[in-house]
Amino acid sequence: MAGLSVHLGREVRGDCKIAAPRARGESTFTESNGDQSSIIFGCLDDNKTGASDCWGGLRGISGGTTGKTGTIVWHQVRSTDGKTGNVNGTGQWN
Repeated sequence: MAGLSVHLGREVRGDCKIAAPRARGESTFTESNGDQSSIIFGCLDDNKTGASDCWGGLRGISGGTTGKTGTIVWHQVRSTDGKTGNVNGTGQWN
């Protein structure tokens, strides 16, 4: 499980299960107001540059997002030590 911090209108925290070689995974997260949602995602990784292009589906589990779906896309670049990086993207609830 890896920590996740995303911004979908509010700051949220969660846990991810990522399949090797980090090309796909699932994250469940809780917003500060208690709403729970999940992301199922896939990534195209460029091991040469440490960059990835990722996309996924959002699914509301409880609270204000219950029953909602959406999409999310992002570009991430890992640092050379693999411990930090930059992530930029956007998501939208339907």
